[in-house]
This record gives sequence, structure tokens and C-alpha cells, in this order.
Amino acid sequence: MKSDVTDFFSHTESLTPESLLWVAVIIQAIHDARVDFNDVKIYEAPKKRSKYKFQVTDSDGYLLSQQRLRSFYQCIEARLWFERQLEDYKIVCALSGMNHEYVYRMYMKVMDDDDIDPVAMLKQFMKYQQ
Repeated sequence: MKSDVTDFFSHTESLTPESLLWVAVIIQAIHDARVDFNDVKIYEAPKKRSKYKFQVTDSDGYLLSQQRLRSFYQCIEARLWFERQLEDYKIVCALSGMNHEYVYRMYMKVMDDDDIDPVAMLKQFMKYQQ
């Protein structure tokens, strides 16, 4: 049985260089979203005067490195992009030649296959965004 992605790329006559560019944007977003941050904990910042509302630590309680923290934010942004399905998401999907619901199903399949829980991570992050 063919996967959805294989099925999409078997119809290459409909692909243009521009649509391939937008497909690459979607693929990059899926890649960013699937980074595994299941070991990350988010805590309220201990100091009220701190410019940060929260701290992000690994499972051992150490603050994340700047590079890992940047990847964490990119991951959250990508997951929110898929989960919210705002106008820019729908435009990118349309420019790629794919239906936005189809793209969301692909995203969910990748997340399910990787055993990553995007919803739990987003709930934890959004708790401190008020």
C-alpha cells in the first residue's frame, strides 16, 4: 500500500518549481515539528523581575543550551503552525498544490509514527503564554 506522500509525488506532472519550493517549506516545518522534546520541562520563571516568564530545562533540571532552546522554539512554532491552521498555513498549502487537510493528516501521521506527543508539549508551553 502506497503512502500519501508517495502517492502525491507520483503525480509530478502537476509540480512546478514554485510548488516544489512550497512543498519544501512544508517538509521543513514537519522536520522542525518532529524534534523530540519529550524530556523538556517548562517552569514559571523564579524571579518576577526576569524578562522571561518561564524557564525550559531538560529532564535533569539543567537549562537548555541556546542552540537547543532555539530548536525548541522552532519546534513549537512549527507545531502551532500545523495545529492552528491559520491563513498563512492554508496559503502555503495551496501554493504547494496540496489541500491543507491532507497536509495536516501527513503531519499527524509523522507525529504518530515518531511517538511524539505534540499536544502535551503545546499545552505545557501555552500555560505560560498568558
